[in-house]
Amino acid sequence: MTKLVKLSSTSFFKPPACYGRYPYFPPSVSHEDGCLLCAARGPCNRGEELVEVFSWITKAIAQECYQEGVFKLPGGKAADNYLDLWLLLTRWEFMREVAFTMQEMTRDLTYQAVGGCAMAAMPIADALMHVGDRDIHTFLVRKRAKGYGTDKIIEGRIKPGERALIVEDVASTGMSMAHTVATARGYWLDVVGAITIVDREEGAAELLEKQGITLRRLTTLSEVQEAWRQKAEQPTMTCP
Repeated sequence: MTKLVKLSSTSFFKPPACYGRYPYFPPSVSHEDGCLLCAARGPCNRGEELVEVFSWITKAIAQECYQEGVFKLPGGKAADNYLDLWLLLTRWEFMREVAFTMQEMTRDLTYQAVGGCAMAAMPIADALMHVGDRDIHTFLVRKRAKGYGTDKIIEGRIKPGERALIVEDVASTGMSMAHTVATARGYWLDVVGAITIVDREEGAAELLEKQGITLRRLTTLSEVQEAWRQKAEQPTMTCP
């Protein structure tokens, strides 16, 4: 019988003071210019602030999603730990900060479409589309053609030549992300980058590098485990 070792599921969210104002906060009003948490329209140049957000995300995952036991990972590989990230992918407070952070981490890239492999990529892509300051749309890549209707393997109104960013919740071996990159390129999308919430550091970065793609990450499994060992002190986030 699998033994799960997990921290208390008590709510840890303490939204920043400006929470809820975006996207309804009038763009003409100056509110903490350059502040990531306040959804500034321009690039955020507060490096220390991003470090705080990275720490908050890592602690949130450690407290809510990290489990130890005997698990089978995608692809059939056995592991003694598992990240049930769906517990946070369905929380707007968490996804809002993930989207803002990914937006800042990809400021150097130009893209019109954001997508990934079904299913976990969709809440990430949707969050980027709704809270970001870019005019982007999303797409979904299936593991195989659905076998009915239009029988498509890629969903979304995409156009040949568009630049695309690939997103993922947890990158392990990188097979699903590599599949997404290959499929997107097969539909004549120009894949410019890839980003994941957690990198398990099990070969995903190296596999994508062979496709000419650099994998960016918000945190790693080892960082989550370290936060978990430290009892994942309740993460809080307030506007500077």
